[in-house]
Amino acid sequence: MATTLSARQHGLPTFDGVHSEVPGGPKLITNHNDVPAPKPAQFSILEVLAQQCDITDEAIQDAYPCTPFQTVRIRESIQVTGLRHSHMVYALKDEIRENIALFKRCWELAFNRNPILRTRIASLRNANSRETFVQVVVKDEFRWEIVDDTKAYQRTERFSGPLRTGVPLVYFAIDEALNHFVLTMHHALYDAYTLSLIWGDVKAAWNAKGHIESAVARPPYSRFIAYLQRPPSDAASSRWSHPYRSAQDGQNRGLTDWPHAVQVTGGVFETKPSLPGSRNVRHTAVIKAAWACTLMEAFKTSDIVFPDYFTGRCCSVPGILDIAGPTICAFPFRVQSRSDMTLAHMLENVQREVTDILKKEHWGLLSPNARAYTETNGQYALNVINVFQDSGDKQDNMWLNGLEPVAGEFPFRGGWDCLVRVIMQKRQMIWTFFADEARLGREVSEYISVRFPELLEVFSDPENHERNMKDLIGI
Repeated sequence: MATTLSARQHGLPTFDGVHSEVPGGPKLITNHNDVPAPKPAQFSILEVLAQQCDITDEAIQDAYPCTPFQTVRIRESIQVTGLRHSHMVYALKDEIRENIALFKRCWELAFNRNPILRTRIASLRNANSRETFVQVVVKDEFRWEIVDDTKAYQRTERFSGPLRTGVPLVYFAIDEALNHFVLTMHHALYDAYTLSLIWGDVKAAWNAKGHIESAVARPPYSRFIAYLQRPPSDAASSRWSHPYRSAQDGQNRGLTDWPHAVQVTGGVFETKPSLPGSRNVRHTAVIKAAWACTLMEAFKTSDIVFPDYFTGRCCSVPGILDIAGPTICAFPFRVQSRSDMTLAHMLENVQREVTDILKKEHWGLLSPNARAYTETNGQYALNVINVFQDSGDKQDNMWLNGLEPVAGEFPFRGGWDCLVRVIMQKRQMIWTFFADEARLGREVSEYISVRFPELLEVFSDPENHERNMKDLIGI
């Protein structure tokens, strides 16, 4: 049994309750001296976490609250069977197959260097039965599984059944029959940037032939958690009260397991050397404007509010670019169009919106879930989301020589009608559009899938920057 002393030795507090999340981010678990002594005897949080994770308290290296993004992902997995585990499958070429021991060693080094790969998530309740999720970094042993059927492995109870808190959330496996490597991670533990960091460690170890005996530990993810607990400024708070006060949650259709077919289309778009309008307009603004105007046409409105995810790597946290862990934030993004507005004016407005959000990205949003936002005139309940991933210079770190990604099933499940994912590279954008036809309708789904790349082309052409919006989009 863990004791108060052992908890303090691990740097963890003992207290009478768990403090729940506050708007703008979770509140760090701290030992409040001003809290009156509880009537029952104090318990050790370390003991509770160890028991839920089925480990000894000595195996716990760190513990801190989850971000709102992580909380939503875990709650979804608890509520919906088989939700949020991502199976990334790679075909092993000869270079890897002939030296599988080195490949395993490289992953073991990455496993030890990145605490996020050894993180579990536990559930705690305070005296009022308010639930808080805590992430627990475990001093765990690296495990490698051998499977004989990749698809059957993905359908096993640990992934297809209800999620139980406290269990491992990262798994490594080799399918010897198909020569596949399967990396399974719960989405509460990673974002695209985190994956690039981890793959970068694996690649560095591979190039060093596994002779990296020890690597400097990454900056702890708890730094990001500490950043989230700081109270937002008045300016950040007011940023979220206006103009989104009228953009309330729309129809709550709940979560779904996507029992029906999902339409998937996509393509590659070559970026132009220059952009219309101001030199301060970036490709991110062009993408968001094209997506917003596509939705305006599809839903026949000139005023759109949709939830958007952002990387979150722009916050003022020391070492944020080296921290492995999800920094994703979500925010309501508003785009308006007027018939007398030029395209350049539209793009500058969108860029201004993006720039303003960068300063306050994590504050004031109570739920980062991809729920519907009612369009500002109250007539439409849109359930759409735009995801933008900036891979930057880390794109080549995603794969080792000798590895190929294997196309899998539709990876996103939840309360979304449609989603467009854009991966930005130096000279091109790779876009993929997903639509739930049963909920959105085939006609609207097909319209969006065709119109989005068309508007992306139009908005990226400098020759169109002085044209009026009424000549470019049909509302």
